[in-house]
Amino acid sequence: LGSGAPLTPAAPPEAPGGFRDYPADRRHAPLTAPVVAGLRATLGASSGRRDVFAKVGDSITVSGHFARCLTGDDVRWGDHAALAATRDFFARTPADDRGHDAFARATQAAAVGWRTHRVVLGLPTPLARELDAVRPAWAVVMLGTNDTYPDAMQAFHHDLRRVLAALQERRVVPLLSTLPPRLDRADRAAQTVEMNAVVRALAAELALPLMDLHGALAPLPHRGLARDGVHPEAFLADRYHPCWFDAAGSQGGMNQRNLLVLEALDRARRLVLGDEPPEPAPPPPAGDGSWASPRSLGPLPAALAGDVARGESRASRYACGRDESPGPEQVFRVEVATAGRVRARLFGGEGLTLRWLTGPAATDCTATARRRLDVVVRPGTHWLAVDSARDAPANPYLLTVVSL
Repeated sequence: LGSGAPLTPAAPPEAPGGFRDYPADRRHAPLTAPVVAGLRATLGASSGRRDVFAKVGDSITVSGHFARCLTGDDVRWGDHAALAATRDFFARTPADDRGHDAFARATQAAAVGWRTHRVVLGLPTPLARELDAVRPAWAVVMLGTNDTYPDAMQAFHHDLRRVLAALQERRVVPLLSTLPPRLDRADRAAQTVEMNAVVRALAAELALPLMDLHGALAPLPHRGLARDGVHPEAFLADRYHPCWFDAAGSQGGMNQRNLLVLEALDRARRLVLGDEPPEPAPPPPAGDGSWASPRSLGPLPAALAGDVARGESRASRYACGRDESPGPEQVFRVEVATAGRVRARLFGGEGLTLRWLTGPAATDCTATARRRLDVVVRPGTHWLAVDSARDAPANPYLLTVVSL
């Protein structure tokens, strides 16, 4: 368990150029027909109980305000009364031998202060122990808040991929979540944006359900966080009410997380286990990744999964470097709204190079780097190439681009 073996995406690429990405403005990534088919295939090979989920995370998951209130009667549904059927579905089966359902169980796969790698550390791993104990079909996964240390991004990607691989080995479907904002330090706030791009890219690559907690908290006062600027806070009246989902209660950050998770479980129950039709696929961004038609990255932050082997070999030398890149490349158009710094980062792939360009030609290259490329830019249209050193049948990668 947790070998970190490469994962095989559950559904074929749908967009021109073979790109996979999820729209950044959705509370939940769409459960399209290919995604639903892949999830059903996973569950078809699973012995996990369809009405049980595991919880995987850190202190935000350990919190007594997360999920447990859904077992009790202190729930105000507001406009979300339709979710009661899903609450009842997942509350009907004891998840462990002490009679706790999945909402109330204290998970072994989360602890205060845990970085992502701790979930799959040791033999047996905490994740393996939890899966053995509850035999779930699903796992609610939110990891990374404690991984905000210098140069953490590649390790975070590697460790989160290991967690997802461990779940796939057990035929458990991850329900991934982005991280809440960080307000305690500016550098950690910036890292969290980049880490959420990694989460989004991985979810898109593997065709997994994704819920956007970061986006859900954005409009709330103080981003729905406690005074420490790190942990989501439950709605407080006479006491804490983390499962009030009416207009007042929904101003609590933990209330939003509880609602978001229940929505994700509801979508899984109705669209994957049930017979409701899949959601329509959004139109893919413009462009196929060629020089003639660069793939649009849309507003930043951007995240996608690509395969440079699906590109074309038109540029081997660039104005910004002496090295040759005779393999295929994929080209992106980046719209920058305000002057400042932009960071592009690659994960995975072999022999890849990032090239920043002021125009759609190799002669317009102004900066180059292997894994992380930081540039100072003016507002307007820019171009980014992911180039390769050789031809290969497949050379997949993840790309994130964020404003700093």
